[in-house]
Amino acid sequence: MKIENLPDGIKFQVKVQPKSSKNEVTGKQGSFLKVKLTEAPVKGKANKQLIKILAKCLEVKKGDIEIVRGKISPVKVVKIKGTAQFLINKLKLLISEKP
Repeated sequence: MKIENLPDGIKFQVKVQPKSSKNEVTGKQGSFLKVKLTEAPVKGKANKQLIKILAKCLEVKKGDIEIVRGKISPVKVVKIKGTAQFLINKLKLLISEKP
């Protein structure tokens, strides 16, 4: 999975699977972080749910997360504001907990 360092945080790709049976980060899939969402991709509900899940898992505020590309696509580019090394460590820990 490619994580891009930014002056004010990090940026990486997420692949979402909407209308799933539960909300969960399933790990990495190729160059993406894969996330299952229960919401349907209607009126931005799945995007809001993605931000909420990432904020909880990475221990950041929802306002620090932005979908910068792919708002109507299952493949998204997400930017998270914060200390890059802290966020990278949290992300790697999150991925390593998944099979």
